[in-house]
Amino acid sequence: MRTRPDDILDGELADALREAWDIQVNALEYVALGGGTHHWRTGEHWLSLDDLDAKPFLGTSRAEVLENLRRALQAAGTLRDEGLEFVMAPLRTRAANVLAPVGKRYALALYPFLHGTTYPWGQPLPAPEREQLIELLGRLHEATPLVAATVREVPVGLAQRENLEAALCELHVPWCSGPLAEPAHALIAQRPENIRFLLGAFDRMVAEIERAHVQLVLSHGEPHPSNVMVVDGRLKLLDWDTVGLAPPERDLWWLTTASDPLAEHYTAQTGRAVNPLALRLYRLRWQLDDLIWCVSTLRAPHTETLDTRLALSALPRCLEVPEWMH
Repeated sequence: MRTRPDDILDGELADALREAWDIQVNALEYVALGGGTHHWRTGEHWLSLDDLDAKPFLGTSRAEVLENLRRALQAAGTLRDEGLEFVMAPLRTRAANVLAPVGKRYALALYPFLHGTTYPWGQPLPAPEREQLIELLGRLHEATPLVAATVREVPVGLAQRENLEAALCELHVPWCSGPLAEPAHALIAQRPENIRFLLGAFDRMVAEIERAHVQLVLSHGEPHPSNVMVVDGRLKLLDWDTVGLAPPERDLWWLTTASDPLAEHYTAQTGRAVNPLALRLYRLRWQLDDLIWCVSTLRAPHTETLDTRLALSALPRCLEVPEWMH
């Protein structure tokens, strides 16, 4: 996240590091980066602090989110221990846990700080890295039996869809939840038919995929360029909170289309054909997830921060019907 939480003090994080990992720190540096998780750096360690109230894709209560987050990061640890060297899993605590609670609302994970090359959000990976990542995803999907009994099945449906549908029902009244609510309201009021079209198309795709009984694999969920790093010439895959059982196309749509040679490369590696409809489904699902995040953020009580400004700036893109759907 780009905005530091105002209810967490450095001392609380230092206490958690000392008690859970037996690490003493003198200073912490907040890193305004990414979305969904707060980050700090201290020395050769990287801290990831998750707000249990801000992970709707993991559950509807703090207890459920915490449990599913623990299961996801525990699975990453198991994969790393079983030889999947590209998995960037958290360091375990002295009690062999992957998370440490910070108050009632947050959970802290600790990682070694990586020295390597990262890739900017929104730009495609270079061709050699795309091919390497396809191979790593193939290895991940083939490793499904290692953790299939412990990870969750990721629903195809949209978390917090009701927030988007409620927004469509409230276009006739002002939105007064914060300084950016009314500008968001105005943008959505210009294109409600786009939202209804996208939701209808998504529902039809979901129904068709469910009838096809697609095989589920262990899916990372977000293997986009910002979650990839080159360390000592080898790719590392970061951010495993979204891991779970899902169709392989949940990962593959980031890198390939059904007619791309990389899809054939994946099929040759795994023996699993790439489903063109599932690729389109997950491409659309990402856009709708972003749209729901923007709407949920700006209809909730808020102030103007880097994160709420990002939500408003992303909203026009999320409201567009993509060219591939015309």
